[in-house]
Amino acid sequence: MVSGKAISVIKTFSNEELKRFGEFLNSPFHNKNKNLIKLYDLLKSFHPLFETDNLTLHSIVYPERPFNNDNFKKMMSELLSASENFLIVTGLEKKNFQNQFTLLNELQIRNLDNIFSLYLKKTEQEIRSYKLYATYSERAFLQDLKIKFYQSRDIGFKEIEYFKSKLDCDMVNFFDSVFAELQSVEFYKKNYNDKYVKSFSDLFIKNFKIDSFIKSS
Repeated sequence: MVSGKAISVIKTFSNEELKRFGEFLNSPFHNKNKNLIKLYDLLKSFHPLFETDNLTLHSIVYPERPFNNDNFKKMMSELLSASENFLIVTGLEKKNFQNQFTLLNELQIRNLDNIFSLYLKKTEQEIRSYKLYATYSERAFLQDLKIKFYQSRDIGFKEIEYFKSKLDCDMVNFFDSVFAELQSVEFYKKNYNDKYVKSFSDLFIKNFKIDSFIKSS
């Protein structure tokens, strides 16, 4: 039975993903090695158990060459790299904040201001309506992107409102992280009877004066 990292990845592919992986390999933009296409065409017939061996695979991909283990390892390494790139592309196809943020950043860099503004408005609407999930950390990144945009375009003091929004997002993210850490510490204390577990959040919560904070905010 053939094995290896590349095979381990491909074993997880559904039939639809396996088909799309073939389309991926046949695209010159993603792959220029025709031998990988030959290897894929062979391997897909053994999916998902891959009950074959290295010698069989090598002899079909390279019919005029004697078996060479180093050459075979190189071929499988290239297949692994291709399968990893396929997973990246597949992940990027999913609608998420990081993709939107990357697009907005590229539009800003290329000075496509009208399109940037259009997609920025759309992204913020989708976040507010929960069509697009974004953590407060990610929302802070978005506010920072807007600040950099207005500063780079020298548009008056418009970015000041985004400084305030970024601070709000950073504060929520900070407290969320602190309380999450506290929960983890308490879990370890209770389940492992570790009375000596100390953390920054312990000290912070004990010394944080909530009344003073509320009055000053």
